[in-house]
Amino acid sequence: MTQHIALGYLRVPGGTSDRRVRLWERRLRTFAESEGFPLVSIFYEFTPGSHAAFDELTRTGARYVVTPSLRHLAENSLLQNSMLARLETTDTEVLTLDDARRTRGILDSFRGGGL
Repeated sequence: MTQHIALGYLRVPGGTSDRRVRLWERRLRTFAESEGFPLVSIFYEFTPGSHAAFDELTRTGARYVVTPSLRHLAENSLLQNSMLARLETTDTEVLTLDDARRTRGILDSFRGGGL
């Protein structure tokens, strides 16, 4: 059975403390480990409006992207939807920590052959 990899994605606004970033990193890793897939790397976006890390993320072939919330992709819902659609074209599923119950349902379905 092929083990699918996961990548983390964090948008880090100016003024965010290192402690806060480390907390997000720990939560992403803990979640991925608890669901049985390796979080092999975390991509960071530091510049408002930049999508350099996101662009790189879309080229990796990862099955999952784990992020604390969709707001890490973008604050604007239209832009969020555009970014989600772009990941969908690469068969990448976005899993968010703020919607862990839905995320677990998706993973259970996948493990059962539903996805």
